[in-house]
Amino acid sequence: LALNRCEDAKHSYQTAWDLATQNATAQPELAAFKSDAGVALARFYRDSGANEDALWLLQQVVTAARNAGDTPQQIWALAEIGRAQRELGDLTQAQQTYQETLALLRNQLPNAVDTEAELLTDLAKVLRSNNDAATAVLRLEEAALLVSGNDYPQQRTATLVELARAYGDQKQYSDALQSYNEALMLVRSASGWRDRAAQETEILLGMGAIYAAQLQFADGIQSYEAAQALASSSGNLLLQGEAYDQLGRLYRDSQQYGPALNSFQKALPIAQRLIQSNVGCALPVAGSWSATIYKNMGKVYQALNQLDKALTAYETARTLAKQQDNTALDQEMAAAVSNVYRLQGRHDEALALAQELGDFELEDKILNEMGRLMRDAGQLDLALEPYEQALERAREV
Repeated sequence: LALNRCEDAKHSYQTAWDLATQNATAQPELAAFKSDAGVALARFYRDSGANEDALWLLQQVVTAARNAGDTPQQIWALAEIGRAQRELGDLTQAQQTYQETLALLRNQLPNAVDTEAELLTDLAKVLRSNNDAATAVLRLEEAALLVSGNDYPQQRTATLVELARAYGDQKQYSDALQSYNEALMLVRSASGWRDRAAQETEILLGMGAIYAAQLQFADGIQSYEAAQALASSSGNLLLQGEAYDQLGRLYRDSQQYGPALNSFQKALPIAQRLIQSNVGCALPVAGSWSATIYKNMGKVYQALNQLDKALTAYETARTLAKQQDNTALDQEMAAAVSNVYRLQGRHDEALALAQELGDFELEDKILNEMGRLMRDAGQLDLALEPYEQALERAREV
């Protein structure tokens, strides 16, 4: 895995699982090894997006661990099942899995507070995905209390970061920043954490998002710039690209269009490189990332009234969205293209695209604008047609 030789890694995990499965009956001491191999292979499947394969394998591990009376391994595998279910969007089942796992842990391993905090934190992610941030906050506050001492700094950091996100969902911005700051202090004071730079970068990105939500642009820019510098120095292209992307959005929202374009133009080649090369053996970067950057560049060009460049950016975004079968983004970009056509005075093209989309609001805007332009030009007879079409469309809606 460390060498990104994904197929070799998969083959090794599969071989270990097969050998342990074949020999576990004759050699009972291999039962624990079989479970370890199964969870490792399942994690590989889950990280590469093959969640259905991961679920099937994890069910085998749970059964084997239960039969062997290996409660820690059973809990470990159940937690992985919950994560796979969440990533598949089966939130109800994931929530039930975590609740059952917590009950098992509290009954059998009541002193494993770090594991309990981890399960509560994962449960909160499911709750947030299900738009229940209020309950997520309660579970995370419970988890934070469990690891409030100095014995579990990494789990406390993970819990505090998720708590900050849940507070952000609830618009409790001061609480969110307090949680992020505490997590940041823990990370910066830590030693020997392999992924410390990535954790600090993610915290800074989260803080930037909280500042952006409050329209505190200067503080948000400072956080994103710090995140970008750290990601750059640590060689983490994924987080570096995300930092540039978020910087571009914040500059755009604060109407600093030059820096916004500069940031998007730096994010774009990083996104393209990661999409083409994949990111290690993990799930590939979303192919629509480049399309989203082009979309945001189009918005900046449109704000600058550089309509030709805006049109090119929107059309590129739409092409990429089609390639990724991203229907929502494709339709959003089609509407953006239609609107640029309207602004350029290409009303027939704008109207045809709006009608193709079934965008009644945009269609009404175009028809009324066409009627107004014809009226102002003294073409009163011609002006009647778009007005009548707009009226007919309004009656249909």
